[in-house]
Amino acid sequence: MENKWPKVLIGIPTYNGKDYCLDEFIESIKKIDYPNKEIIFMDNSDDLMHAEIIRKKGFNTVYLKAKDYYDKIIRSRNAIRSYFLAKDFDYLFFIDSDVMVPADALQKLVKHDKDIVSGVVYTIWTLEGQTKIRPILFEYNDETTRKIMKTKSKTPGLHEIAACGAGCMLVKRKVLAKISFAMPEDKKTSEDYWFCYLAEKQGFKIYADTSVQCKHSIISNSGKNVTLQLGSDGKIIAEEKEVKKLI
Repeated sequence: MENKWPKVLIGIPTYNGKDYCLDEFIESIKKIDYPNKEIIFMDNSDDLMHAEIIRKKGFNTVYLKAKDYYDKIIRSRNAIRSYFLAKDFDYLFFIDSDVMVPADALQKLVKHDKDIVSGVVYTIWTLEGQTKIRPILFEYNDETTRKIMKTKSKTPGLHEIAACGAGCMLVKRKVLAKISFAMPEDKKTSEDYWFCYLAEKQGFKIYADTSVQCKHSIISNSGKNVTLQLGSDGKIIAEEKEVKKLI
């Protein structure tokens, strides 16, 4: 019987700095309910140990040697992109290795049939000198400026947006055939925001499905492990705990 679901590559850039949430992340990946997928980790740690740990957990893991932060993340995303384009995948689903997506996230995002569509991932921003928890989603302020989406990110719906992070981002093949990840030296912001900027210039549309609410596990400035997610009451839950290191 022919598979009715498009073929999806789940691409996960990672490194040993994310080992504090690796076990929880692996469990969330295993729960993704989608019948036609392949998973690949692209590890850019300074040594092979973290990649070996992931391999022993049963996942295809490629070790990629790189230099600084920008080089690591850009090379990792482009290496995943190259693997994707060399095979017959229809979509690439980027998930960051500190983001736990809902089990039905991929089914929901694929059904929208959009060029680029994101779930909601919250992070800690410093805005005008104040610490704020906001989604990594940007909406149009006017024709020339963008702003962080706030209220709409908490209400389920599909919204056209200006840009998103790649923590939970589904991309069609036709987009990746034209656009790779890059970072201009004079505009260092983030590789995923720049990818969205280039996609928009090519005429591709970007959306967010705000019913796909993810859990984001990050390390705060105080060195604690903070998890961010939307609660059932519509308020963002921030839980802080000690960092558990595997290595």
